[in-house]
Amino acid sequence: MCLKTSNFDYNGRQSMVSAAAANKKAFGVDRAANSWADILKAKVIWISGSNVGECSPILTNYIWQARENGARIIVVDPRITPIARTCDLFLPVKPGRDIALFNGILHLMIENDWLDHDFINKHTVGFGTLPGICYGWPKNELHWRGIDNSIVDIALTRTPELAIVDGIVGMEGDGPLNGTAKHMGILVMGSDLVAVDATCCRAMELDPERMGYLVLGHAKKLGRIKAEEIQQLGERIDAVAQPFETVPHLEGLRRKSA
Repeated sequence: MCLKTSNFDYNGRQSMVSAAAANKKAFGVDRAANSWADILKAKVIWISGSNVGECSPILTNYIWQARENGARIIVVDPRITPIARTCDLFLPVKPGRDIALFNGILHLMIENDWLDHDFINKHTVGFGTLPGICYGWPKNELHWRGIDNSIVDIALTRTPELAIVDGIVGMEGDGPLNGTAKHMGILVMGSDLVAVDATCCRAMELDPERMGYLVLGHAKKLGRIKAEEIQQLGERIDAVAQPFETVPHLEGLRRKSA
């Protein structure tokens, strides 16, 4: 180093450290893997969450030159940036929903087989575990759609024919990981998903009609929620019901005493 020290820093290192880490993980180098000259040959330029027009004026010139060469410009940003005003396609996604857009586009690419399989096989790892290929919807869907809506949407998309809840030993308190084991000695099963969960709620002395996803599922004709509408065989609920401890902000779910 010309300054004869290894202790240095500068603005680019601070502001681009996340991009450098992403590039390193994706392409093996901590900077852009291709030359800006390649931009001039592009048929489509996708700009996502970057205000290129105000932050990178030199790069903007390359983008305009590419457009003169026939490139189409797509901008994904909640803001109307300078380039967004004149781009070919502007997608004003809300903050936090960009991953849902990317997963949707990826789904179309997979569905229509717009994939470079040779590149995937030689240069990627774990492509088969992408959301939607093996393990269902991405978590971001839950974040912006909400837990209740997502549970019901998934159930309506492909409704299971049978639901089984193993309540031999339940977990009370703060969820299945941090809760406390509690012996119940019951097994609940049925073809009506809402009725099965509503029955479990009553066995735990919780009110199913205060559970958002059950109320929504009932409203969308996914199943029955009222006790008098549920045909039940076997043990009576009041004979096996036990109060379950829960976290403070869920205390309102408790069933009121008759």
